[in-house]
Amino acid sequence: MRYSVTAFLMCLPLLVGSMALAADTKHREAGAHAHGHGKVNIAIEGKQLFIELEAPGADIVGFEHEAKTTDEKAAVKQATADLKNPGNVIELPPSANCKARKADVELHQEPGGDGHGEFHVTYEFQCGNVSKLSQITFSYFERFKNAEELDTSVITSKGAKKFEATRKAPTIQLGGLL
Repeated sequence: MRYSVTAFLMCLPLLVGSMALAADTKHREAGAHAHGHGKVNIAIEGKQLFIELEAPGADIVGFEHEAKTTDEKAAVKQATADLKNPGNVIELPPSANCKARKADVELHQEPGGDGHGEFHVTYEFQCGNVSKLSQITFSYFERFKNAEELDTSVITSKGAKKFEATRKAPTIQLGGLL
């Protein structure tokens, strides 16, 4: 049965939530907001690849409060530009022939300016040979030195699986999900 991309993406939060509930209790969840720990949701449908990243401002720019100084504002501007380039966050197998179609970056700040700030990034790719999308490597750890871990959920028409990418092990294997 074939679903539309919109319907698939609308169900993504429900699927990811149910995966979290079913996850092994030995696996430590990062919670809503923990420094060094981001979250990634990946959906693959047909030839389309969707990636959503949520990361604390401390991981990306070294602070979470609203940028006030010239240096802080420059750091946020540079981070936003870095995150707009998917190659600074992920590496896909060249044989999958995935081309970025869309990249959006937002900085969400808690009211008051001194609260937690979080980057929210979305990418959309069109892949010429999605069956060759055997792995994803997070170059994110090379670019953002405060990042330690990405709790990653992958959903395809063949199933769903959770991964943990870390600075020492930045590659996830998608075998069996394509």
